[in-house]
Amino acid sequence: MEENDIFVKLIDHPMTFPIAFEFMAPYIPPGMSEVIVRPPDLEGKGTLHTDEG
Repeated sequence: MEENDIFVKLIDHPMTFPIAFEFMAPYIPPGMSEVIVRPPDLEGKGTLHTDEG
């Protein structure tokens, strides 16, 4: 892609990711997922919970 701009418009096209995902999904390892855990009260400090895949 760095040598030719012909594919630049495909990067943001709404149909590109689903098609690429269909072909590559079995080979995409999960990286990391994160979630902010907040207590029910509004004054409590949230914590960042990280899972590595």
